[in-house]
Amino acid sequence: MHSGIGPRNAARIARRKGLQTVETTMHMAVSYERELYKDTLVKYCVPKEQFCALPDNPDEDWREAWAQISMAWAQYTEEQTTLATHRGGPGATSFYKSIEEPILQQKGVRIEVDNQYEPGS
Repeated sequence: MHSGIGPRNAARIARRKGLQTVETTMHMAVSYERELYKDTLVKYCVPKEQFCALPDNPDEDWREAWAQISMAWAQYTEEQTTLATHRGGPGATSFYKSIEEPILQQKGVRIEVDNQYEPGS
């Protein structure tokens, strides 16, 4: 998983560590429960800037889809996870802080924080 470093950096770090990002974990979950996630698939597969550039696709729709994805990801995680972030860490309103972290803590999932990366988009 990642926060504040951008998906490309996160994917590179995850590959190097033999881990998965939220996106790759969600891909697995979606493949098992396609009906449950069908409404978020389009938003999940399209970068925010591209999705929100279309007139009928407000930022709120993209955020709602990713909130569902973050919740599903946190519920899918079982024992341990690594948060790849920058020195400042996730923002208070990030998907990680507002959705994922509370679920992970409630489930007793161990969270390793790796905060040596540069902020990204």
